[in-house]
Formats: sequence, structure tokens, C-alpha cells
Amino acid sequence: MPRKSVKKKTPLHGHALRNENLRKRSLKRSKSAPPLAAKTVEIRVSHLGMTRIELARKSGISRGALRDLELGVHTPTRNTLEQFLEFCEAQRVDDVVLEELRDLYTGTADTLLNFIGRLELRAGSSPKLARKVGISPATLWEYRRGNFPVPHALLRKLCKAVKEDFEQAEALWTEAERDRFIKRGYPKSLAEFCVLRLRAGHAESDLLELGLGTAQLRRLCYLELISWKTISGVAKTLCRDDEELAQLRELWQLDFKSQKEEGLHAFGLKLKKLREKLKITRRELADLCGVGGRKPARIIKHIEEDGHFSQQAFPAGLVALLTDHERPSTSSLEFSGLSEDEMATELPSFLETGTAAELHESWKNRRIRFHLRHRPEMQLDLRLQREYYGFDVATAAKLLGYTSLEYQKIERGIEPLMASARTRILDALTDAGHERIRELFVQRDSRDQRRLAWQRPKSVSTMLSLLAEREGGIVPLSRVLAKAGLYGISPPRLRSYILAEETPTWYLLQEIAETCSVRLLRPVHIDWIHRYRTQLQQRSESLLAIEVRLLIAEVEPTLRAFSGRLPFNYSVLLRDLYKIEQNAKFKWFHIERILKAAGLPAESERWRVIHRFWLAIN
Repeated sequence: MPRKSVKKKTPLHGHALRNENLRKRSLKRSKSAPPLAAKTVEIRVSHLGMTRIELARKSGISRGALRDLELGVHTPTRNTLEQFLEFCEAQRVDDVVLEELRDLYTGTADTLLNFIGRLELRAGSSPKLARKVGISPATLWEYRRGNFPVPHALLRKLCKAVKEDFEQAEALWTEAERDRFIKRGYPKSLAEFCVLRLRAGHAESDLLELGLGTAQLRRLCYLELISWKTISGVAKTLCRDDEELAQLRELWQLDFKSQKEEGLHAFGLKLKKLREKLKITRRELADLCGVGGRKPARIIKHIEEDGHFSQQAFPAGLVALLTDHERPSTSSLEFSGLSEDEMATELPSFLETGTAAELHESWKNRRIRFHLRHRPEMQLDLRLQREYYGFDVATAAKLLGYTSLEYQKIERGIEPLMASARTRILDALTDAGHERIRELFVQRDSRDQRRLAWQRPKSVSTMLSLLAEREGGIVPLSRVLAKAGLYGISPPRLRSYILAEETPTWYLLQEIAETCSVRLLRPVHIDWIHRYRTQLQQRSESLLAIEVRLLIAEVEPTLRAFSGRLPFNYSVLLRDLYKIEQNAKFKWFHIERILKAAGLPAESERWRVIHRFWLAIN
């Protein structure tokens, strides 16, 4: 049989042999080089079959840059590596091999940050990519390192600028955003909802325009889920298809049930139960805490039902006022009839009861969820202590001896903080907060004193003004008196009594006091005598006329009513009073019958005084 023909390999000579030996030495040397440098040498030798100088001449890359790249002196610039990849693609090097090189340079494209690195590689450099999408290189640098979340619209622009497939980018973005929200403490369903919202290009405030209520949005800000029925309309707008909507609904209902079992809304609900048990209105709490505005009670309502936070109606103050009801107030001790030694007994401290500690823990857990969604890096213990006692940054900084900027840096975790300094700050905030609560108790005691002061009025104006305050105003007091049968006491007339522009008769004041359950009237009677006598002195200089009219005003509201006690008609009474005011001479029996009708005893000192005034005239 004939021998098989064997094709002999032509031996290399000259430059070809020299280049082959150079390529082999490069491969051998690359075994100790970094992976990126070794892969670059492998592509040049095994796939391109070129020496370094041949590659430099044909690709346009400088020999120095190629040398540094292959020796692993430093990591090449994106521009250099992209130029090398473009040349390899033109030479039809296998895509798998080039993908391995990209993975070594930017990392595998299984995360969003590595994918942005791929986009920068495609663009040639980070500044070039930034210019293409209209942002600064510094901003792109922050996105690349994960310091800022990447907006969905910006990612689309980045992919479009370098002609990269956006579907892969969107999948990576969705996963990265979902993980970011979950790490901040978001429930999985709310994290998915927020991803869909950002994908649609909506900010949180835009949810109001999509049909969500303010109270519901505030709940979401505290990472508290609302019923699916409430959120379903907004979810339909954000989801792309029914399958996506069904998945979100299933997640949402599971998390909503879980949160309901955990009792995340316990703080506001417990406050409401305590307030209703103590029969304290929201307006009373708002007034004690100094909440302003047209409807201050609404702030307390939002705290109880919607998880609202207010520095005026601060949590520690509300907890102290509602859980410290066993602590007797100054006014209650004053009216209790206790001795001074008993009143001096030490009172229980505030915020030390089990209920107060439970409410504090409930508020703290809820507030932590709110802050985790904004700034997870901040010093939460400092922030929570400051907010619990209702201090803003400026006030806390002044208490601690810092400037506002310095304290903000400390609270946000920018400045390092020693353990001793942390303890000092927490103690200082606690002491200042306790002082603020003591001021609340002083206001509460003052309010209680005002509430009970109508039982012991000191003057006519004081009695009427306190009764008006008790009933909620002059007009409500007028209605109460009219309902009790005291007609003719209009709001303008009551206002004139309070301002001392007019003085009612004592009989009328007694009727008002009896209707409003005022018992201690002796100081009021003394003040009335002084006021009414002053009013009579402005009309007449006759001392006898002043005393007689003062006596009549004590027993009847009007002269016509008093005439019913006399055996003669009203006109005769007016004639006798006129004679008395003119200091005319008349017989004693004209005065005597008026005194007897008023019920004044003949042996009384007042009878003898009036008789001496009559003798002085006659």
C-alpha cells in the first residue's frame, strides 16, 4: 500500500520566527501578571496572532499603553480598553472571549453598578458618558459607586447614548432598587410598589394626584401599609399588566396582615384610648401643648389616627399628660381640703409608669421605620431622643453648645462621636425634655385653677368672665341663662357687666349665680356694693337716696318688681324716690315702708344708719 501523504509544516525563519518567539515569551510572562493583563496577552497572541508592536500600529494604541496594560503596571483607561475591544471586534475575535475581558475590567454585568461600568467602557470614559446624557462627571461617579440611586429615566438615556440594550439594564435596576428599599426596612410589597412608582417617573407627592389621600400617604411614609382597596387604583396606574398587578396584590395583602398582627399603629390608638378614658378633648391637649392654627385639635387627630409627628404636641408631652393622671395637680390639692403637710407629700414622677414606657417603646419603633427610609446612616438614638422631647436642631444645638451645622453633622453620622459625648448629649436632651414637661404640668395646673376659679369668684366681673369661659363664651352663657328662665340678659349686656360699664342688681347676680351653681358669693357681694354705690353716686349726691336704692337693688331686679311688695302703685314709689334724691323734707313713714318691704329688720345697724341720714335732712 502506498504511504499516506503527510503535509509537512514549513519551519519559520527570520522575522516570523522572531515574532513567534516574542509571542511565546509574552504568554509565559503573563502567567505571573494580573488576570486582566494575562487575558489581554492571550487575546493578542492566541486570537490576533500579533506582537505588541504590530498591535500598536494596527489598532492605534500607543506602545507604552499596551506595555503597561500587558505587564499589569496599572489599570488601563476606559478609552484604551474600548479602543482595544473595538479593534478585536473588527478582527472578529470571539464574543465570548471579549465578554470575559469586559468582566475582568468592570466585573460581571449582574449588578447595576457593574453595568454602568460597562456603559462607561462603551463611551470611552466616564466624562464622555456624562456629557452625552447631560450630567456632570461627579454625579455619574456617585451613581457608579452606589452613593445615589440611579433614576430610571437617566438609565434609559445612558443606554441610548452608547446603544446598549435597555431591557437588561431595567431588570438590573429593578433588582437594585428593590434591594435598596428592603435594606432600609421596607416591607417587600411596599418596596415593590416604590420600584413601580419610580419606574413610572413619579415622586411620592405625585401619589396625591393619582388619587391617594394625604392620611394614606403619611401612613406609607411610616412604612405602614393601608388596605389594598385604598391603594388598588394607584397600583393599576403603575403596573404594566395584570400579572404584575396580581403579584403586587398578593404581596401587599400578606404584608398588611402581618403588620396588623404586629400592631404597628399601637402608639396613636393607645393615646386615643387614654384620652377618651380620661375624658380629655383633643382641643384641651392642643391648647396645653401650645398648638396654634385655626384648627389645633386636628393635629392631635392626625397624631392619633395617621401617625403624624409634631414638635409642638411632642410625644413625651402627650405621654406624660395622659399617663400621669394619677399625679394630683396644684388646684386639685388646693380644693381637696388637705393640710399643708399632706399637700407637701412628694408626688410620683412623670414618664416612669409602665404605660409611659410602653408608649415610648411603641413610638420609638414606629419612628425608626420612618428614619430608615430617609437616612439609614444617621445617629438614630440622638435623633429619636431629640424628637421625643420636641426639640428642633437649632434648639438642641443651643442646649449642647454646638452650632446648628456642627450638630447636624454629628446627628447625621458625618462627624465621629465618642461614647462619652453620646452619653452627655442624651442626658442633656433628657434633662431639658423633663423641664419642658414640667412647664406643661404648670400650664395644666394653671388651667385647672382657672376651671375651678368660678366656684370662688372675687368680684362681679371675675365671676361673669369665668362663667363665660366655662361655658365657652359670652353667647353660650347667655343661652344657658335664657334656658333657665333669666330673660333680657343679652350678650352685649353681659359684656358690659364684665367690662364694668354697667352694674346689675344684686338680685339678678344672685339668680345668675344660682343658675350656674356658684355658692361662695361674699367677696362678689362686697365688690358689687362698691360698684353699685359708685354707679349711684354718679347719678345723685344724696346719701339717703344711694342707700335706699342700694337696698332695693339687693332684693329685686327692677323698681317695678319692687313696687309689687308695696301697698301702693309704682308711680308713688317713683315720687318718693324723687323726693329723697332732691333732699326734700318728708315724713319718716315714706322711708319706713320701703325698708319694711325690703325685709330690713328695725333693730339692724343699716336701719339706724338710714334713719340718721333722714334726720340730717329733716
